[in-house]
Amino acid sequence: VTTTYAPFVASVAGKAVTLAYSGEVVPLRTAEAQQPAPSSFTDGIISELSKEEDLTAFTGLLKQETELLRSLDPAKKYRFYAPTNEFVTAFLAENNLPETMLSRRAVYVSPAVAQQVVEQPEGEPDFKNVEYTLKTAMKGETKYVDLGNDEPARVVSLPAQLQDPPGKAGDVIIISGEGNKTTVKSDTIPFKYGVIQKTDGFFHYPQYLEPTFAATTGKKFVAALNDTRMLQDLSAKPGITIFAVQDSGFTSSPDEQVLKRHVHENLAYSPELSDGLCLDTQGGSILTVTHKGNDKYVNGAKIVRSNVITRNGVIHYLEKV
Repeated sequence: VTTTYAPFVASVAGKAVTLAYSGEVVPLRTAEAQQPAPSSFTDGIISELSKEEDLTAFTGLLKQETELLRSLDPAKKYRFYAPTNEFVTAFLAENNLPETMLSRRAVYVSPAVAQQVVEQPEGEPDFKNVEYTLKTAMKGETKYVDLGNDEPARVVSLPAQLQDPPGKAGDVIIISGEGNKTTVKSDTIPFKYGVIQKTDGFFHYPQYLEPTFAATTGKKFVAALNDTRMLQDLSAKPGITIFAVQDSGFTSSPDEQVLKRHVHENLAYSPELSDGLCLDTQGGSILTVTHKGNDKYVNGAKIVRSNVITRNGVIHYLEKV
């Protein structure tokens, strides 16, 4: 039997049984000191989204996320990255889900919706020209996020012109789980409680390390982690950054000490990788970040793919060991 919250032991017909956690919805944790947001706040968000005809499907989903809206802090502002109707319909069809997929008990929150709500940074950066790490409303230790200390899942906002090859100047890309990209439409809709921006889809769920490596270009790197028995420990460690080597950069399988020099036990998404930054590693060495134009290097090795976001951190792929 599966539940939509967490494993627990129950009595069925007088026998103790363990109910497993399905992981498909996110238990929402609200800080004890935080009072639920007032109805004027939550109603104001829904009212503003309802004005956009091409957001009716997303608005309908969000209306069912009562607990998510009530958990937001009225003293803050938020960015609502709202997929337009066609992309909500495609998402539901692709996953064989009915439009009532989110009509759950109120204490559970769909990760598909929670990731689309992002805390607006203070001093609002120029997203069209500067990359930025954003905190989503998907929090806690769940199937899709474990960054430690009830930290929320992250996504990275990146100017399209910094992509390889460069995209259209002024466009913005959001990078989410497994490094997948979602395009944000250029028009912004400011309102009292933040900003609405339309997107061409939902952000992708972060996954565990092993399937993330397998789905990207890290099959040889994850095999080396398995061989040295490091993978299990890294998968259970919240809030890590791995500078992995892409498959084409492997010449021989590195030993455990070499692999540990690729692991930083803290979060460092690409916006945090400033020129001259020094990061310590599990292996006791130091990684130094340098910039050349739009490219970033770590100890002389070029980062060929950044922000491959995982359940418990982020992977950046290097061209070589």
